[in-house]
Amino acid sequence: MVRLVLALLLIPSAWFAWTWRAMPRAGEYHDDAIYYVSAQSLVETGEYRIPSLPTQPKQTKYPPLWPAVLSLAWLSGPYPANLPAAMLLCWLMVPATLFPFFVWLRRAGFPPWSAVAVCALWALNPYIQLFGTTMLSELPFLALALAAMLLLGDSSPRLAFAAGVVAGLAFLTRTAGIALLPAAVAWLFVRRERRQAMLFTAGMLPAVVGWAVWCAANRNPEQDWLALYYTNYAGFHLRNFVWSETHLFLWKNLDGIVHGLGSYILPNVNQSIPEKMLSMTFAVAGVIGVTRLLRGRWRELTGLYAAFAVLMSLMLAVWHFPPNERFMLPAAPLWLAGFWTEMAHLAGNVRGALHHKDRSQRVVAAVFGALVALLLGFCASKMYDASWSLMPGTYSIEARRLHETEPMMQWMRAHLPPDARVMSEKDPMLYLRTGLRGAGRFPPTIYWYREEFAALRDLYIDMPSFAGSLGFTHLYLNDWDYARDVSETAHLAIVAGLKKNPRLELLHSTGRSHIFRILQ
Repeated sequence: MVRLVLALLLIPSAWFAWTWRAMPRAGEYHDDAIYYVSAQSLVETGEYRIPSLPTQPKQTKYPPLWPAVLSLAWLSGPYPANLPAAMLLCWLMVPATLFPFFVWLRRAGFPPWSAVAVCALWALNPYIQLFGTTMLSELPFLALALAAMLLLGDSSPRLAFAAGVVAGLAFLTRTAGIALLPAAVAWLFVRRERRQAMLFTAGMLPAVVGWAVWCAANRNPEQDWLALYYTNYAGFHLRNFVWSETHLFLWKNLDGIVHGLGSYILPNVNQSIPEKMLSMTFAVAGVIGVTRLLRGRWRELTGLYAAFAVLMSLMLAVWHFPPNERFMLPAAPLWLAGFWTEMAHLAGNVRGALHHKDRSQRVVAAVFGALVALLLGFCASKMYDASWSLMPGTYSIEARRLHETEPMMQWMRAHLPPDARVMSEKDPMLYLRTGLRGAGRFPPTIYWYREEFAALRDLYIDMPSFAGSLGFTHLYLNDWDYARDVSETAHLAIVAGLKKNPRLELLHSTGRSHIFRILQ
């Protein structure tokens, strides 16, 4: 019965994936499109490169496992006919995380139907619906990380080595998986399982060392901002991170970590200040719930997962990009388990107070319990609205934009030279649609941390100078581009400023799409 219910929980996300199997939002995160063109390179050339960039450098930013999985979609045909196959590969990561999560919950001491309820919070979550239809690596990474932790929990030396191998595969999906190594080794030493610690390390280390050797042997010699962004994670971070301003990174990143977790209960969709406060309050409640889970059980799998989540969060706290729901996804199952635990503990306290001999205590308990139930109901309504209204509406908008920009794609294929270098917001998708190579503009995030939004806006407006200095010949612009990380006023200023930039010569416009020549 439990397995049947778990299978039924997959129906909404499966239906959503089937409905949008053409993947109109492909490339929305940029990383996902880079994964996909790297997968194309694996299939068509046998080399791990970024074919959408003009110089087609070796891929040394993202490890190869997830692109290798996505390359299976390229075996089904050319773009865009292969996108339904890619969608299937993405959605399969939802059950690949759901079932191991259920097993982990049972080993963590959850009764069967409580574990099912927590799994429902996962499978029906709008963010899982979103990431299960996106070519990002967080879900496949989580599936492998959960599998590694479950294998390690059996205390068998042979399984410890297998857990290390699986953890190595997780690392080859996301380099953040390096946190699994110290977390697992420390946890095993606490349990006095030193042999298992050595075997786990032996299983995981080849993947870590192999990727490091690949990156060192194929490092891009270029050191400009664009080259660092596309090919050198550590280099871009060190160029971006200012030690004297560590407090700015810590403050904003810790805020992002807490808010990112809370958004798995109250989705971060145009949140007001009271909603953000509620989201962060729930986030803290979930963390308190995790500490309850750890009491007396810190040597068990909960302790291992918590150690990994803490190390991952510490890494994100000093990273050059603010964490959000996407980056907190690997820790979200643990946090949801903690949130459920804390809410159950709170419900028990309320039930006890409702039977208090003092009438005023019973009244306070009833009012407080009703308030918490009302707030949780509000969160449930927001989650429902995000899943069944907001997300379909967003996908519909992107589908219309693809249709609207197709005449411009045809014009560019017919009129631009094959060796044109095009600066655009979604450069890998432009390459897939036209065959034209190019790159995007990704300003240093330090401007965001400093809240120097005017300077950030000006960097976008001055994009032709930046692009021209790197040998780019054209700039492609849609009226809706560059709106994600800036205010609406700044977005309008960026689009208007680019259109009036003296270094740009308009070649062609179709609707709200424009192609310019960059004047040297």
